[in-house]
Amino acid sequence: MSSGLVYMRPTPVFFVRCQEDEGVDGRLGCWHTLFQWLENQSANDENVLRLFGLHWPQGPKGSTKAIPAFDACAELATLPEPDSQMSVRKQTLPGGGFLRERFRSDAEDHAIDALAELACRGPQKHGVRQDRTRPLIELHLQWTNAPLNFSKTELLVPVSP
Repeated sequence: MSSGLVYMRPTPVFFVRCQEDEGVDGRLGCWHTLFQWLENQSANDENVLRLFGLHWPQGPKGSTKAIPAFDACAELATLPEPDSQMSVRKQTLPGGGFLRERFRSDAEDHAIDALAELACRGPQKHGVRQDRTRPLIELHLQWTNAPLNFSKTELLVPVSP
């Protein structure tokens, strides 16, 4: 795995949120809802630029409760309207500095374990601090929907000097 520090610009995305205590099944449910919405939007492969999995260990910024949450997100080339009936909303991913590590696995729970490990050991190794006001991010660069499989992923831990 290669790692290093990168900068990510703020990115508008569509997302579906679940509570982290729902585990892998809850996260997979978020992804399936998002993919169903994308299918309903007739979003083809060219329209879906990137997929992001956001892990909010302290709860999403601005929430009144510190309940860990997960967001399945899609960055799209064209911006349709969100769908409140399917719990699809818009948000902007926070930009800034991130510690990045490339990761290859087909299991969602393996990525989460690797992301947690990177958050623990990575910032100190690179002489930076983890920024706990921003989410831990799985950036999915290659995927299939049926069955759900993320074959090329980058793990991003938000950092500050």
